[in-house]
Amino acid sequence: METCDLDRPLLKGCMDTSSDTPLSFSSRKRWRQILVATLARLVLNTARRFAYPFAPALSRGLGVPITAVTSLIAVNQVTALIGVVFGPLTDRWGYRRMMMAGLALMSLGMWIGGGLATYLAVFAALLLAGLGKTLFDPAIQAYVGKQVPYQRRARAIGTIEMSWAGSSLLGIPLLGLMMQWAGWESAFWVLGSLGILGIICIYRWIPADHTRGAGP
Repeated sequence: METCDLDRPLLKGCMDTSSDTPLSFSSRKRWRQILVATLARLVLNTARRFAYPFAPALSRGLGVPITAVTSLIAVNQVTALIGVVFGPLTDRWGYRRMMMAGLALMSLGMWIGGGLATYLAVFAALLLAGLGKTLFDPAIQAYVGKQVPYQRRARAIGTIEMSWAGSSLLGIPLLGLMMQWAGWESAFWVLGSLGILGIICIYRWIPADHTRGAGP
């Protein structure tokens, strides 16, 4: 292979192989993938956070004291402590699988909560939503680290982090309208369905990283 004389300007046909940044796909395709990941994370953030403002509505719907609902919220937050366990799983199984697994857990939990509509069902729903987000977040960071060139990573991470604010500014208000129109259970059905849609979009547009099991 022809090499470059570093003391001279790069000539036609001379390749710079000093960088291992991932430049194998177009900028448009890359930002479409980031948009898909951001919207999926917005759904997860909304599923994890919507119980905060709607605790009184859940309390009335479930027929339990509001302190019982705040206990559910506390359990949801504890799931963040398990992230230290799920991070290495992303290294072993790959970021796309873990992102889809996180959305699958959230969707399963939301459908359990909406379908059974009991206190224990909502407990399971919020617990699985928290676990799903704890799986998803390290995976999306791994995706950015591997697929986005170094010079664009801060911008990509900043875009993805918009999903946190978007859950409060967009996701939760829309859920409030849905709950007012169709009852509190509808929020669980909508979030569960959006999670499945997110799985399909991630499978379709996020590239697999071909991660294999841990080596010797």
